[in-house]
Amino acid sequence: EGNPTLLSGITFSGDHGLPVQALYRAFDLSVGERLDLDQIDEAVSRLKSHLVQSHFYRAKVDTPRIDGQGRLNILIAAGPKLRLLLKGNRHFTDRSLQSLLNYDGSENLDRGVISRFAAQIERFYRFRGFANARVVGREEPQPHGTEVDVVFAIDEGRRLRMSDLQFHGNKHFSDRDLRDVLRQSIESNARRLTAEVYRSTDPLELEGRNASSAVPDFVDVPPEEVWDATSWFDAATAMTALYHNNGYLQARVRFDFAQFQNDRGQARFVIDEGVRSHFENIQFEGVPKGVSLESFAEDDRGAYFSEERLSELRVSVTRALGRQGYLFATVKSTYSLDQSGKNVACTLRVEPGPEVRVRTIIPVGNVRTIDRILIERSAVNEGQRLDSEALYKTHH
Repeated sequence: EGNPTLLSGITFSGDHGLPVQALYRAFDLSVGERLDLDQIDEAVSRLKSHLVQSHFYRAKVDTPRIDGQGRLNILIAAGPKLRLLLKGNRHFTDRSLQSLLNYDGSENLDRGVISRFAAQIERFYRFRGFANARVVGREEPQPHGTEVDVVFAIDEGRRLRMSDLQFHGNKHFSDRDLRDVLRQSIESNARRLTAEVYRSTDPLELEGRNASSAVPDFVDVPPEEVWDATSWFDAATAMTALYHNNGYLQARVRFDFAQFQNDRGQARFVIDEGVRSHFENIQFEGVPKGVSLESFAEDDRGAYFSEERLSELRVSVTRALGRQGYLFATVKSTYSLDQSGKNVACTLRVEPGPEVRVRTIIPVGNVRTIDRILIERSAVNEGQRLDSEALYKTHH
């Protein structure tokens, strides 16, 4: 095998960004050590982490080169030292908004990331009632050339409230029911902002601003009074789904308009409920001999129809087949509406698979209890169709 190669020297080339001694400390390998590629990879990772922690968010460290004498050369492109700044924010502190971005340097702070951060801040403001907030991210090189400020210029605008919400055409669901759907839509979209951000608690502006007036208190508006176009159109879709799941298969909910005057807004949803559909006829095909599923047809006939309820019916039928020995049965369904839209005819096609019967019951692992007692207490019996739920009961 020969003697191991020893590390005879370490040099750094390129744009260091940091003093060479700081690079040596971060690299943390010593001349005279045995060359170990795994240790070198770990040292490169330490060096990259140190550059990022020093705000060189665009730093690149090439794979080290090793010459025949065991000398190691590491090429570094540190790039500019970057500083994240916020300007124009009055209702939220710099610290709060930076915690929202939660930037740790793990991705390159390029234009795409800067644009995404600006959109994230803008969206945060929008869900706190600042519907017209605008945020622009830009780079501002400093005079000495080695540092760049990444500035997020914030125009908060006025806090707006959608105080007049109208629903036209709804009869089955109340305004309150539909308002709850809107609230859930807005809350769902707002939850995508994972960082916990608090309102400004710095009324004297002690974090470096020199404005003449204090920051006003900020109170979160109710979710349903927040204007976010995406959430409101999503809510119309969710309301339509709510109607469909309750038998109104032809219902449509349309977001009609939103308008503002000063800091108050008015919006309207228009609902066309249509007629409610009901199970009129339920037929089964492919049911194996000796199995009756008619009780399912009787139970659901006349009930309101929805695809969700039809799915639940398929599950119930599949479960019933499993209790009668058809553990591998599958059930598929189709349905059709009559011209009035009130009556639905359904067909459930059964693919039963093989009938499973209990051949032998063999207790395993019992030490103190004899086999006969365990078999007598079993919920399944030899020679009978295997009941999937009885088998579960026996096992547990």
